[in-house]
Amino acid sequence: MRALLSLLPVLLGVSLSVVGCASEPVDDVSEDESAVSTAPSRESILSDVREGALSRGITKGWLLAGIAKVETELAHCRPRNLYCAGPVSRDCGGRAVLAGGSDGTCRQGGLGLFQLDQGTQTQTVNASKAQGIDILTVKGNVRGGIEHLLGKMELDSCLAGIADDEHAVAWLNGITLGSARYDEYTGMLAHCYNGWDVGQPGWKKQQTKYDEGIRAVIELHAQSWWTAP
Repeated sequence: MRALLSLLPVLLGVSLSVVGCASEPVDDVSEDESAVSTAPSRESILSDVREGALSRGITKGWLLAGIAKVETELAHCRPRNLYCAGPVSRDCGGRAVLAGGSDGTCRQGGLGLFQLDQGTQTQTVNASKAQGIDILTVKGNVRGGIEHLLGKMELDSCLAGIADDEHAVAWLNGITLGSARYDEYTGMLAHCYNGWDVGQPGWKKQQTKYDEGIRAVIELHAQSWWTAP
């Protein structure tokens, strides 16, 4: 999942021209143009990430929140009339979730906070529904992001020796900031979450971005904040 790097300036309040995929129509979207934006706050999103992580036994939710920081700058909903639109969500006040265009088309990009992607938007939503997850809600997107991450960790091509979810969770909980395992984790994200081949200049650059995203999240909330709701 390539991060929405071109999106970040707008979310951060910097004025730049709108990227090309913004004007591309998306069949799945029928926004209520009269709806007042009720996009969830950054603080509520961080709390949902912490809650979702703890529900799976992960005490270091900052490792997960750092992914969302890089992918979407901790945004779940599409800014009004800007960038690619996903399906509408009640968590966005009847407006669309944020969708990525990094795969070349809005219809093919990731959805929501963690930019979850299983093909087209419809395929992605349906694949999650089959798992009992509504990724159009913030909590559901967090859950989907966690399951996606754990699944990647269990692939030998991503991390060697992770047998199951329990092992993956224990491995995450054993990470300390700046350690060799931490570097292995951010490198794995650059490779298996973002799609860069290990050793390429783009892989190293993306690994650095995940490191920076995680550290930025910890600046918002110290590691101790993530251990209890």
